[in-house]
Amino acid sequence: MRAKSEDVRRLGYAGWISADESADGAFDYAIESKDRLREVLNAISLVADEKVRAGLFAKVQPLLFELPPHLTAEGSDGAFHASGIQVDYYHPSPSNVARETLEKLEPKDSGIVPEIVMNVPQRKAADAFALRFTGAIHLETTGKYTFFTNSDDGSRLYIGDTQVVDNDGLHGMVEKSGSIELRAGSHPITVTYFDNGGGDGLEVSYSGPGIQKQKIPAARLSVSGGGDTIHDLAIQSLEWIPGHDAAKLANLAALIKAGRNRTSAIQAMRKIDSQHWPAPQARAVVDNLIAYVSNIPAKYRTGTAAVDAMALTRELAKKLPADQAKAVEHRLANLDVRVITIGTVPHRMIYDKEVIAVQAGKPVEFRFSNTDNMPHNFSITLPGAMEEVGLLAEATGRDPDAMERNYIPVTDKILLASKLLNTGESQSLSFEVPSEPGVYPYVCTYPGHWMRMYGALYVVDDLDAYQDDSAAYLAKVSLPIQDALLANQRNHEWKFDEFAEDIEMFGHGQRSFEVGKQVFKVAACQACHRLDGEGIQVGPELAKLDEKKKNVEHILRSIVEPSKEIEPKFRSYLFALDSGQVMTAMVLEETGDAYTVVENPLAKSKPVVISKDEIVDKKESPKSIMPEGLLNKLTREEILDLAAFVLSGGNKDHEMYQDHQHKH
Repeated sequence: MRAKSEDVRRLGYAGWISADESADGAFDYAIESKDRLREVLNAISLVADEKVRAGLFAKVQPLLFELPPHLTAEGSDGAFHASGIQVDYYHPSPSNVARETLEKLEPKDSGIVPEIVMNVPQRKAADAFALRFTGAIHLETTGKYTFFTNSDDGSRLYIGDTQVVDNDGLHGMVEKSGSIELRAGSHPITVTYFDNGGGDGLEVSYSGPGIQKQKIPAARLSVSGGGDTIHDLAIQSLEWIPGHDAAKLANLAALIKAGRNRTSAIQAMRKIDSQHWPAPQARAVVDNLIAYVSNIPAKYRTGTAAVDAMALTRELAKKLPADQAKAVEHRLANLDVRVITIGTVPHRMIYDKEVIAVQAGKPVEFRFSNTDNMPHNFSITLPGAMEEVGLLAEATGRDPDAMERNYIPVTDKILLASKLLNTGESQSLSFEVPSEPGVYPYVCTYPGHWMRMYGALYVVDDLDAYQDDSAAYLAKVSLPIQDALLANQRNHEWKFDEFAEDIEMFGHGQRSFEVGKQVFKVAACQACHRLDGEGIQVGPELAKLDEKKKNVEHILRSIVEPSKEIEPKFRSYLFALDSGQVMTAMVLEETGDAYTVVENPLAKSKPVVISKDEIVDKKESPKSIMPEGLLNKLTREEILDLAAFVLSGGNKDHEMYQDHQHKH
């Protein structure tokens, strides 16, 4: 076996075994070294004859537990390996980020992060820094994988000792890729990156068997455990050896009970038809699996290792007597982590859920995704703190570190906070639900959003009772709402035609200045307009409306149907960039080779310059930057008071405010 390529050597072993119709010769040769053993085990799936593969069990079975005496023993760690990846931060940056270069340097800070991204908490400098990510990537299928790094400046990616991607050097956002054949299992991964100054960025993605090009999911990364042992490879090869189900199950059960190579053993057992599982062994394996999962930190129980273990436990429990199976399910229910999805509604600046209920004191995982065309975050505050947090977010939204902290204000009133997600991005967030019942607000703290984009998290002592009949539960249990905005749960989708009669009768002495001014704030109008000292001037200047537009019909139609008529200077555009990013922004200036744009005038103190060479596609957005549905939580009278406030130009002495007598 002198071929240089591992793939060719694997084919050679498969051909040898097939030609001999026996594994004796190939295995006698392979046991001389660990590398040969790895190659022959990886070759089993390539043997075409099922009868020959079935005969390999006697050769593989001993390797589940022990190596030949002349080979150094390998670890059989069955412990849980935490999700995430190790990151090391260096400053100043070296001239390249080859692995051997960074190994000679002392990191300024280190820690564990969920995924491979540039904006990590350990990074303190905006320029002239380097990052090194090290951990393991877990693959479910053997085959050819392609890895991509898109970076400004340089980056590299290694799998094991092989450099797969070399994207090093000084340059703008450039994507490079490389491919490598990998077996199913765990592999060490290292990603290095540096920024020399100016623009920056790092995106790491992959594709492979059954996997379209995508960002490497956090669930596929772990801090340690990189590289399968020979024992793991032997366990994985059982999938390709037909028959011997009883012996396979007995051996896998023994590994699980002994806490050895547990992840591989669990995955292998799940691939064997459950009808072959012997009931006598089920009880002991179930107990060991529950003990294993209970030792996994709650925030990691939605990861692949924990999910596989709990799924196997539930399948094995079916072999137990009914009372024991019920007890197992109860134990799992106390260990299981509920996953709650929450997203955004395009063009509406709202979450797709206004109310969420959770069990007090039990962990949950929020899977937050953004399908809107503007950035959003997700945070949970203490009851009664939403306004304080929102105002602090507005006050600090233009601070130099605002982007770095994802526009989450610095305060101990926030219990959970996400990253700032752009269009199409998502994030998983583990949350230890407070033991104190109450109504906890969740809110987007991106500038201009908090007064509109929020919801209520009901923390209850009995989630089942709440879900059966929330009204009856809340009638018995006192859960006072401490945040004024949460009390407003009306949600009528107003249409312009519904105001036809009001427009005709809109006259003098009927409207409330105070209510209109308050609604101007509550409806988030102040995020883009300024009147009577309230708000920020981003959209049209309402106090100086064109005389043709200074009428209640135009004003009502503009706020009910914001995309009906958009002034050219306030129109937004969709930019698809060669980095894969999609940006929605207003154009401030166009030159021969670039656009100067602003994504959110409330949050960006400096405009962004986009080179036309970076743009794959640019099109006019049919939607106004003013969200739809701004009025959905308002009454008819509140909407008319808002229209009057705008029509008056914020003048409380306007004739419309004489002797108002309407009710709200």
